[in-house]
Amino acid sequence: MLRPQILQFITLLCGLHVYHAEDGVSYCNFEDTVDLSHSQKFANGSYLYGDDLIIPAEQVSIYDYEIIYDGDRISRDPHPRGCVCRPGERSCIKFCCHPTKQMLSNSSRQCEELYEVPKFNHNMKVISLNGTRRIVDITKEFTMVLGIPCDNAYPLNPLMNLHEKWNLLENGSLVLYYNLRILDKSDYCFMPELRNDNVELGGSPWVLSPMICPLTKPISVSRLFNNVADCISIVFLVLTILVIVVKPEKINLQENSLLCFLVSLTIGNIIVASTYISDTQLTGLWCSFVGFSGYLFMVASFFWLNVIFFDLLKSIVNRENHFVTYLAYGWGVPAAFTAVLLIIQNSNMPDKYKPGFGEDSCWFNANNFSSLLYLYGLNILLLCLNIFYYITTWHKMKSVLQHQPTRKDDLVKSADQYGRLLMLMITLACFETISNIESVLHPNSETIWYFVADFVDALEGPIIFWIFAVKPIIEIRRNRFLENGNQYDPLDEGITMSDAPGFKIENDTQIYDRF
Repeated sequence: MLRPQILQFITLLCGLHVYHAEDGVSYCNFEDTVDLSHSQKFANGSYLYGDDLIIPAEQVSIYDYEIIYDGDRISRDPHPRGCVCRPGERSCIKFCCHPTKQMLSNSSRQCEELYEVPKFNHNMKVISLNGTRRIVDITKEFTMVLGIPCDNAYPLNPLMNLHEKWNLLENGSLVLYYNLRILDKSDYCFMPELRNDNVELGGSPWVLSPMICPLTKPISVSRLFNNVADCISIVFLVLTILVIVVKPEKINLQENSLLCFLVSLTIGNIIVASTYISDTQLTGLWCSFVGFSGYLFMVASFFWLNVIFFDLLKSIVNRENHFVTYLAYGWGVPAAFTAVLLIIQNSNMPDKYKPGFGEDSCWFNANNFSSLLYLYGLNILLLCLNIFYYITTWHKMKSVLQHQPTRKDDLVKSADQYGRLLMLMITLACFETISNIESVLHPNSETIWYFVADFVDALEGPIIFWIFAVKPIIEIRRNRFLENGNQYDPLDEGITMSDAPGFKIENDTQIYDRF
């Protein structure tokens, strides 16, 4: 049942839908007109629309354009259009194709002829301007107009996704509950479609579903900066993975854990970035799937970071291979957290406790602290555990090196590498947490914390690339040079005395004046 405040809001929005004149027929919006190019024209200038609707000549005009989704106007050859929807007289309902003769093709996105007439329920709930609801036969109550709002329109399915719940208003507009959007006839169309889930509930296999267009997200400075930062970081993360994989030395247990961390972090960043980089906002089940997938990989990256520091501690006194156990922990626990989050999202809990995947966006709801609770809070808890492991590692390493001094180089090198990584991830988590808090407290402003967090995020990939790819390669080449230093001969590289500073020839005499 709709709450009274929501009904009042819908009524207000409907009341604000004032009919303004277009360039063609006065008092009639373009969305309330129909193309009469293929309709029968009578001698008095009137047209026959459908089976029994006569459109008088004064309600017909010649148009040389067409208005499509989102108010965009495109040029067309001059053609007659008639006003069939007039406020107070008759309302219209929009179908993608003729409901008893045609069907919208999934491949061509064009109307194709039907071989079987779909038997769908003509009765539908309609909300009046005063907020009351009644059941009407839409084929008798409304005049049918045809048209597809956009090429990538998708059907709403409230049985599978509660956030896709909708209702038809008596003026022919459509209201979406989760964000209280009012869609004009130019922004949606109805289409009969087969639904097995409706049959399981005892209904007809044919359901009349509205097709709507994906939302277009506005481009802001912070969003543009975030996109650039994500792309920079992702490129260097991929390069780091490639360097570790193709190096000649055999990959050890720590490097396997590091690879799992890098792969999960890279995939998580790609998924999350894709929800912001695209100008079109995904919706429905696909949007929810993207959100939960991104959460799985982002959380998995921090669990694999936890594995790395636990293994760093264990490797000092115990060199056994526990990689199978690490796999179960690194992927299994994040999968369990994702499953719990999926249950919470589809439960009856208050919205402030739900992550909000697939609602206003494919990622966490920016209007509550769900991301702080389920993502950043969990990451900070794991980072605190990593700090404990790292400090314990240094204490144990001191005692071990007293008895095994030959392991000093390897142990110190590993501790130094992963210590730098830990500092980076702590810094990044702190700035992202602050940025998240700021976004909830100041949702309509772009504070400095957004740009600082994005700047640190952009450095994440390059710094990891330096720690685990560039610096090790430099050290290997330097060690090889030092090992072969006593055998180095400049003549092997074509260097002669004439290349030495201060060397010159005067009167056929070689002179070497260094100073």
